[in-house]
Amino acid sequence: PLLPQYSIGYDDSDVFGPVHNRLYEYWGWQNKTLVPALAVNYTVSDDGKTWVVNLRQGVMWHDGWPFNASDVKFTFDLIMNETYGSLQCAPLKKILGGPQNVEITGEHQVTFHLSNYTILMREYVLSNIHILPWHAYKDLGPDEIGYNGLHPANTWEGTYTVKMPNGTDYVAHGPIGTGPWIAMGFDPVKKCFNYVRNHNYWMDTPGNIEEFSIVMIEGAAAVLTALKNGEIDAFDTMYGIETLVPTIDPSWGKVITTDSYKWQHVILNMQHPIFGTGVDTPLGRQDPSRAAEAARYVRKALSLAIPREAIINEVLNHYGEPGTVPLPYTSIEYNRTIAQPIEYNLTKAKEYMEMAGYRYEVEEEEKAPSFLEAYGIYIGATIAVIAIIVAVIIVARKGRTSK
Repeated sequence: PLLPQYSIGYDDSDVFGPVHNRLYEYWGWQNKTLVPALAVNYTVSDDGKTWVVNLRQGVMWHDGWPFNASDVKFTFDLIMNETYGSLQCAPLKKILGGPQNVEITGEHQVTFHLSNYTILMREYVLSNIHILPWHAYKDLGPDEIGYNGLHPANTWEGTYTVKMPNGTDYVAHGPIGTGPWIAMGFDPVKKCFNYVRNHNYWMDTPGNIEEFSIVMIEGAAAVLTALKNGEIDAFDTMYGIETLVPTIDPSWGKVITTDSYKWQHVILNMQHPIFGTGVDTPLGRQDPSRAAEAARYVRKALSLAIPREAIINEVLNHYGEPGTVPLPYTSIEYNRTIAQPIEYNLTKAKEYMEMAGYRYEVEEEEKAPSFLEAYGIYIGATIAVIAIIVAVIIVARKGRTSK
């Protein structure tokens, strides 16, 4: 599924991102300032529980319908409706409590009522949820725009019509958004997603590009070859080219690095009997009332046993910093004094495992293997889950201009 509420990572967000807007968005790779988008401002009550968000007026959906508070309410209601299968359902319910706490308080105003203040209101709810068009999707159910829905808005394949305000039909080739680019469908032969410029976009944007495509290319080496051969003009920052940077010749490629506001992290199965519930740990089996305590010890041990610096230096070619919490360093809520890097300490990890009831026998000391020797084929999987904040590497082909 390619509607925003089903996003599982940065790759699919590159596809739907140009089409949609959020209430607030990060602006610019360099300063990463959170700026108003579909919202213009917000106020927060003294206790942090009531957030009044004023919406931007004059914004038009790609099919000509005006954007208003009904779209925002519809979006949050749909995401928190479990039958649609959105991966954002659980975190939004945790933060907001439920759809009943999202209230339309004006044509261009929405009020959020929270049980408790949380920094995730600004750093997740306002800045991460892409708004959907009520008028276009209100009659579509889970079979159409749910997680497994086959509607063109969700698949980018085929077309559908929406009545415009003047009564004529608007033919859509994918999702309808308010963003700077209009979806023009997926080409299965060329394996690319196509876009045309939205000339009615609510904000002035630089550049003179009228259309572009996102091509699906698998692998860092392949994408560098495509760039070198002139088949593409730039590629996504999530390609793992860190170790390939030295192979990029200045005659055909320009490398730009900047701090990233992305991070990689571990998501543990909290139903796992050892590090989730703890019922299968020695301590948990001995005293079931302490199973959850034992699981916490195991999770702490796992964190201490991750060699973040070694991964950054030997696998990411020094492009990264150790992560601590799931927030970018650029967040106004991020406190480097409190969020200190987690040390790599096998001695402490062993101590925590022993607190969970595990015992270790003393073995003959052997020469410690290097990181690459020790982790071998597991490196690829490790990179996907280690909590590190990486540097963004942008590569663009030199000597080409768009006309």
